[in-house]
Amino acid sequence: MEKETNNRGPWTLVAVLSVILIVGLLLNQPMNRDKAIEKAKEFAPAEFEEVISAQFIPINENQLGAELWEIQLGNDDNQKAILTINAQSEKLVEGKIIDGDTGEVLDEF
Repeated sequence: MEKETNNRGPWTLVAVLSVILIVGLLLNQPMNRDKAIEKAKEFAPAEFEEVISAQFIPINENQLGAELWEIQLGNDDNQKAILTINAQSEKLVEGKIIDGDTGEVLDEF
């Protein structure tokens, strides 16, 4: 009679590592567009409520080595608030207010 071997050990290890990988990938997702816009409105002065654009910038397209959101908000005075937010940490990287007519930087934060 041949001895039966237990093959559950390696398969259990594969299953556990797969679960760890999937959970890790889910936890490291950058924030979505709606959350980025919400964060931009928190960082910008209250008068900037109109969303002009929201652009995701992947790691390989910027010099900071981070996934970024660039959000442009507008107000009634034809000014734009341009905010760059880190998509992982949800922190403001750069923010400025420019005049929509001249393109002059009015304020940086």
